Amino acid sequence: AGHETTATTLAWLYLLLDRHPEARRWALDAGPADSPERENALRALASETLRLYPSAWLLPRHATEDDTLAGYRVEAGTDIFVCPYLTHRDPALWPDPERFDPSRFAAADRSSRHGAYLPFGLGARACLGAQFAMREMVELLKRLLPAFVPAFQTTPTSTVFGITVRPEGPMPATIRAS
Repeated sequence: AGHETTATTLAWLYLLLDRHPEARRWALDAGPADSPERENALRALASETLRLYPSAWLLPRHATEDDTLAGYRVEAGTDIFVCPYLTHRDPALWPDPERFDPSRFAAADRSSRHGAYLPFGLGARACLGAQFAMREMVELLKRLLPAFVPAFQTTPTSTVFGITVRPEGPMPATIRAS
């Protein structure tokens, strides 16, 4: 699954950067190429992309014991779906939730994000490859972001909700050297 989720996240990221070129400049101006500041900015780009377009938009869970969730009784044996796609767009958790703003993840204090940000799930059932996926995206962005700028000829008309969240249809682009 790792290759598809990473590729899809990077496709969304480049679509977002095409619409928000200031975010690309923000990340590249964060510091020298191999600096921790640049790496944090690249991670913030990937994190904000995953907030808007989490690869796994539905997380199935099975209640092993009776519980109460948001005031509703959940009996043991009940199947539940957690939806990061909707959680990440909740205005009670994210100010201006539809806005692409990587600086949300550049702040030093990220503790308030627990439970509000779950692109890889949470707890014991979280994605085993979460750290690898983030590392892979940051390493790819270290090389690709300063070197190439894609210009998309069309933008997707809708989002496809399958096993992953992906843009609908082909995304023709012209790639130019930066």
